[in-house]
Amino acid sequence: MINSRTFFSKEEIFFFIANFFYNLSRVLPHAVLSVILLSKGMSISQISIIQSCFMIAALISELPSGIISDVISEKFMYVLSLLLLGASYLITMITINFYILCLSWIIYGTSSSAMTGSLDMAFIKDRKKKNKDIKRFNVINKYTILYSGLIGGGIGSVIYNLIGTKLYLVSLVILISTSFFVILKIPQKKIAYDDRIKARTLVIESKKIF
Repeated sequence: MINSRTFFSKEEIFFFIANFFYNLSRVLPHAVLSVILLSKGMSISQISIIQSCFMIAALISELPSGIISDVISEKFMYVLSLLLLGASYLITMITINFYILCLSWIIYGTSSSAMTGSLDMAFIKDRKKKNKDIKRFNVINKYTILYSGLIGGGIGSVIYNLIGTKLYLVSLVILISTSFFVILKIPQKKIAYDDRIKARTLVIESKKIF
């Protein structure tokens, strides 16, 4: 007999679809990222600095993004992450300035932190409250990310050979479409006061990070 707790709600299916296209658009330029930066006149050392900006921004913004997600809503952070990624890709497409590219990667890192623990955590919390299978949800979500990454990485270099840095336009169109899809199809859920992060927990987590 199939356990009904393994079934997915309509909103969860919408989330899997959104996550597939989000990750697909995100990884499209990854296979040719160094080639793109070299074509913009960046040296190897400059590329290393640019990519370091991503890691630093992701680390610094991890805690604030978690607080905002907990106080406002996970859906807000998910859409914000999509918009930040779109802004980063737009900047990368149009600029050849080293410092502006660093800014682009800072925005990208912030987007990555905003995505962490956003809608996926909202659905996991909801499943936990309803005593539904969390493992099944996580497995499907990981497969969604895996396959979208493989597809995006595989076709990214092909698209780049055809249209160059306009590859980022393809990602932008997908990201904007995904944002509207999430806004229209996945309902906003207010976080109960008891579920919000407490000051004591915030202090403990901050100490762990430092």
